[in-house]
Amino acid sequence: MKRKYKSKKFDSVKNMPELHHKLPDQDFELEKSEVLNFLKNDEGTMQWLFDTMNSSGLIVYNPETKKWHGKDYGL
Repeated sequence: MKRKYKSKKFDSVKNMPELHHKLPDQDFELEKSEVLNFLKNDEGTMQWLFDTMNSSGLIVYNPETKKWHGKDYGL
């Protein structure tokens, strides 16, 4: 079953043009992925990623330093 996203924050992703994840005739490198470059520059995608990491407890806010860190940082 197709999952439907009602949030408008994914509208630009739904309209992403054809892009390479692995460039033709080259070894795969994340830094060269056109798809990942598109996604990392999409505000809605980045907000969703942050919200997901935060709500799952993978990142936490330290009110003393006013900074975020991974849940296992400093263990």
